[in-house]
Amino acid sequence: MTIISKVLAVILATASLAFLGFVTLNLVGGVNWQAEQDVLSEHYNFEFVPGTETTTHSVNVTHRVTGTAVGSGHPNWPAAITAAHQDWLQRQQTELAGLQLKINGDPAAGQTSLKAQIEETEKFERQDEAAVQAHIARLEADLLQLKQDIDLLIQEEKAKAQEAYTLDALTKLRGQDIHRLETQLDEIRTDRYQAEKHKLKLTDLVNQLEANIERLKRRREQLLQMGARASTG
Repeated sequence: MTIISKVLAVILATASLAFLGFVTLNLVGGVNWQAEQDVLSEHYNFEFVPGTETTTHSVNVTHRVTGTAVGSGHPNWPAAITAAHQDWLQRQQTELAGLQLKINGDPAAGQTSLKAQIEETEKFERQDEAAVQAHIARLEADLLQLKQDIDLLIQEEKAKAQEAYTLDALTKLRGQDIHRLETQLDEIRTDRYQAEKHKLKLTDLVNQLEANIERLKRRREQLLQMGARASTG
């Protein structure tokens, strides 16, 4: 198991404990349901449906982004808020599991891990860059030698102007090769930069999820404290 996988496992466990603490306080009593609804309203819509002559009142909950209903016809606010808590935890667990699968890969589906892909890409990039740099160095050395040969020929024998012209043409061709290889080197560096950006994006996503779990953990601790005060009171 990689370090990232261990971190994600800890995050999932923390989220589960946070929800367990919420349920425990729910059983003990003393939960500030309005405060809990205010926190969850960032992600969920709560709608109170008045009762009629043939039906009792109920509370409907839907996810703000997807519009998905969380259960149906909850008999009271605590039940609706508890269902929203559980749905939010499940969504966090699913998102973390998907991210973990993307990072670790899925051998059964023939999907390699993101870390392995990045390492393989960097390996080829280092090999390509080293080969291109070495070839450029050889071409530059050849170009320098050709220029020296041209200068020497001009100084020693002006009568060989045609030969000097041929060597000059060869020098220009070598210069074009150098320009082409430098362009390829820039493309390799761009690809590596894009890979780094992708890795940073995933890292930011992990950090964001960790922050969400930490917030749930803090909320759980607050609820536990409230439950403890209610028990002693």
